Formats: sequence, C-alpha cells, structure tokens
Amino acid sequence: HGVGTVDGIEVELTLAATDRLSLNLGLGHINSEYRSRGFYSPQTGGIAPNSPFAYAPDNSASIGVQYDVPLDSGASWLLVGNYGWSDKYVRDAASQRTPMDADGNFIFEPAYGVLNARAVFTPSRGNWTASIWGTNLTDERYVNGGFDARNVWGYDFVVIGRSREVGVGLNVSF
Repeated sequence: HGVGTVDGIEVELTLAATDRLSLNLGLGHINSEYRSRGFYSPQTGGIAPNSPFAYAPDNSASIGVQYDVPLDSGASWLLVGNYGWSDKYVRDAASQRTPMDADGNFIFEPAYGVLNARAVFTPSRGNWTASIWGTNLTDERYVNGGFDARNVWGYDFVVIGRSREVGVGLNVSF
C-alpha cells in the first residue's frame, strides 16, 4: 500500500441573521496525493505515481438557508433550501481502474452540484407536521461510489447518485 499526504482547509459558517432566518456556508480545499506508490507495475497496475486519493475533490462548497414563517393563527411554515457542490475527482488511485487519456493523465469524474428543498407546516396546536420536499431538484447525474474495472474485468462497478425525488410527509406524535 502507498503512503499519502493530505493538507487543506475546511471552513463552515452558520449565521443567525434574525430570529427567523439562518444561513450556512461551507468551503473546502484539500490536496491529496500518494507520496509513495507502494507496489506499482505498468503491466499489472497498482497505485499510480502522484495519484490523488479517490473521491477526494480538490474543492467543495455548500450554501443553505432556513426561514421560519409564523402565521397569525399560531401555525408556522419552515422553509429550508441547500445546495452542495463537489469539484472533479477520481474514483480510484489504481492505474488499472482509472481511465487515462493518451498522455497518461487521469480522466476525472466531472464536478457536480445537488439542490435540495423542504417546506414544513406546523399547526398552532396538535401533534403533527406536514411537509413537502425535493432532493436533487436539478436531477444532476453523478457517481458517488464504485470503481472502474473495465481495463481489468470489463466491468464498471459504479454507484450512481440518487436522481430527483419529490415527496410529501406527515409526522404524527403520540
């Protein structure tokens, strides 16, 4: 197995702008690289020299908002939205499982972003809430697991991120 290094910074900020409005922001930047490749052979593969860690994008970001809307009746609506973005990344550091271009450079998975939203109604009295929600509202296609073994076994073991989902919910307390 190889020896690697990771350095970078990750910052998260939550701002309670008012009693009803909160905002959050997250930013990340990391550099990951194998310093020692362990066993490597151009014929049989292994961790490629100076390869980045799998599923470790250089940059990431998120932004979110939460707003509470009280109604005159004493009921309320809670509105929540968030967006998360991930930079390009490789799925595996092993050369035999990572597509490369003609010059031997890694072919990265593309950057992607996911938008989610939720609205929750809470009555003034009662033991229930109702919600409407949506995840991956822009129906972004992205890979969030697996590895590419087409060069070895002819298969791409890939886990695709969940597609757009919308729904309603009812929560009752007894």
